[in-house]
Amino acid sequence: NDTRLITIPSHTGNGAPALLWELTKYRQVAQIGAHNGYVFSARFTASGILTVGGDGTAQLWGPDTGRLVQTYRSTSTFLTAAVIDPGRSMVIASGNDGLLWFWELPTGRPLWKLQAHRSRALGIHFEGDALVTHGSTGEVSRWVLPVSERVIGTP
Repeated sequence: NDTRLITIPSHTGNGAPALLWELTKYRQVAQIGAHNGYVFSARFTASGILTVGGDGTAQLWGPDTGRLVQTYRSTSTFLTAAVIDPGRSMVIASGNDGLLWFWELPTGRPLWKLQAHRSRALGIHFEGDALVTHGSTGEVSRWVLPVSERVIGTP
């Protein structure tokens, strides 16, 4: 964002935590990313800092403190990227096995998963209401997600 920066060290053998920097004061604020292994992606969101890593989890961190807020667990070996769906309070992450994982933002409760690619899913982002994913063999897919209540059911 405008005043903070996240860096992901890539020079260490077992991975290292991402670092949160305060740009106006030129200082490190916190280490982010208690992943077991590499942190592959980190991004600022309206809800905090979202990271994914070599342990198959996505993690949400406080934007100012770098403290862990919520962990989202998958069965993928590792996750490559994650976003927060702005209209549905959902975390969505892409996995090394081509799966997309969907969780409730506040609770971390798994909602569903979707086989998006046959290869590793590398990138994920929103274009308006559509979710766009990118696979490691060059394929790009565009998804229109159903309303969560229709998929999950309402009490």
